[in-house]
Amino acid sequence: MKLRWNNGIEVSDGSSLIMDPKRTLQGVPALITHAHSDHVPRDVRKPKSELITTPITGNALKSVFRAPEELLTISSFGKELEVGNLRVTPFIAGHVPGSAMFLLEKGDLRVLYTGDVNPRGGLAVEGPADVPEADVLIIESTYGNPKFRFPDQDLVRAKIVEWVLSVVSEGSIPVFSVYPLGKAQEVIALLNKTTNLRVLVTEDVARMSAACQPAFKLKYEKLQEVQDPKVAVIKGPCSSVPLEGKLAIATGWALILKSKRVHRAFPLSSHADFDGLLEIVKRSRAKEVYTVFGFSYDFTSYLKMKLSVKAAPLGRNWVYL
Repeated sequence: MKLRWNNGIEVSDGSSLIMDPKRTLQGVPALITHAHSDHVPRDVRKPKSELITTPITGNALKSVFRAPEELLTISSFGKELEVGNLRVTPFIAGHVPGSAMFLLEKGDLRVLYTGDVNPRGGLAVEGPADVPEADVLIIESTYGNPKFRFPDQDLVRAKIVEWVLSVVSEGSIPVFSVYPLGKAQEVIALLNKTTNLRVLVTEDVARMSAACQPAFKLKYEKLQEVQDPKVAVIKGPCSSVPLEGKLAIATGWALILKSKRVHRAFPLSSHADFDGLLEIVKRSRAKEVYTVFGFSYDFTSYLKMKLSVKAAPLGRNWVYL
């Protein structure tokens, strides 16, 4: 088996497949880890091959990205598929609703691609990352630098609720600007669980949230006209809302972000932080680790120096396993 990073993670072993491609390839099956736009092929409306993914991601690809249903192959977590010469099994990634890691097997060789991953999970995902053992690990390194160590996420959630209730008590409206898939459902679930506030969402958030139902019992309404002041608003970063309120964001980048445009920035992340990435590596028991996205060089340097693991950023040259 050989693999490389080129238009996505290309895997070849007699037959070929590609994971999270920028564009699909004629006749080459594509594994899609989740429905964030940077992991969905740009030609998703007219793909050149089948798209293999989980039920929620499939819903989002159909309803939001307009992928043709006849080219979608849906597989539940833990269900093994044969894709060419390889056995492929999706595992819970814990990043956003429907997000998957993919385990590729050929004979005794096991290769795990994490996609975006979170070993802590959240309120609106299937669970924390379910990490199978593998010989080779391909792991995201979005926060692969030691400066990214997140505070306890339950404490961050508690601070979010405290801020929301404080803003409402002042007669203002808390407005969250977050990703329509993942963080939006997390904040909806948090406010559903801890408050009696009506949660109003913009159209982009509503469409993604609908793709997650009925797996997650989320209570929200589409934002139209705000008459009741006791509400919270959740919008996508590109959406505008016709109201005055106090703006908050929730992202791991809040650790280093400085912006006068937001009232509060909460370090709530759907990704693994640095320690979480190390945990994934250790749980996988992989003998070789290849990194993609973010701080690839920083993370591989740490793995080699501190853990004596064979590690390198995955590049355009083929790696032979």
